[in-house]
Amino acid sequence: MLKPSNHNGDGDFEVGTAVGAPSLLPEGDHYIVGFRRAEQGTFCGAVRIFLWFQIVEPIEHAEKELYLCCPVPSSLKFGIGSKFVDAWRIAAGQWPMRRDRLSTKIFRGKYFRASIRSVTRSQHGDERPVEQHYSKVERLIERVTG
Repeated sequence: MLKPSNHNGDGDFEVGTAVGAPSLLPEGDHYIVGFRRAEQGTFCGAVRIFLWFQIVEPIEHAEKELYLCCPVPSSLKFGIGSKFVDAWRIAAGQWPMRRDRLSTKIFRGKYFRASIRSVTRSQHGDERPVEQHYSKVERLIERVTG
């Protein structure tokens, strides 16, 4: 909820805090990432699962965090080609047996080879200024440990 500011009664509101600027890394399929946490949010009015990973290798990018954004269908029935099912399958080492019981718990304690891509356009398709480019996990390629 928005909180009225205590600044001279001018009607301003404190609306939250800004997150740090996301990292921009060279694109590639050679990154080793460890699972950190899962969050649920919205993007362009649709529910998304954000799977957060921390870079382990290459060492020059170690500890930087990036996310894999997975759309959530309104029916909550994920198709076989969904990003979440694909990531879940790699984490589990098999296709899900009961697709109604998918959990982010399957990612805990695991490390993956991941494909990292740059985000250069806004959600409206406009080119972002170079200083606003950032990286994200495009997909998990394979589980390497855990």
